[in-house]
Amino acid sequence: MVKKKENVEIGKRIHIARERIGLTQEVLAEKLDLSTQYISDVERGASGISVPTLMRLCEILHISSDYILFGISESDDVKDSIRKVSSMSKDEQKLIHNAINNTIEAINLHNM
Repeated sequence: MVKKKENVEIGKRIHIARERIGLTQEVLAEKLDLSTQYISDVERGASGISVPTLMRLCEILHISSDYILFGISESDDVKDSIRKVSSMSKDEQKLIHNAINNTIEAINLHNM
């Protein structure tokens, strides 16, 4: 069987993202209600991934689909963070805003 280059690249990124948050293939498969063999096949590039599964996978791995599909660096996930914060309540957004401001102030003080 010939593996598609795109599936191999996507599989590698899924593997990296899964390991980064410390999930086994078994746990990820359970969370997605899929077989461990399917997760293994996707990570090796032997199988493609459906859009609904990709969407659920991104939520579970806390990663953007841009990273999985295109390899855009996770440091470029600011848009994903903005999207997540935008879906929060105004009070939650204010907490995030304050936390960011406090963090920036601490970094600036540290760098003085």
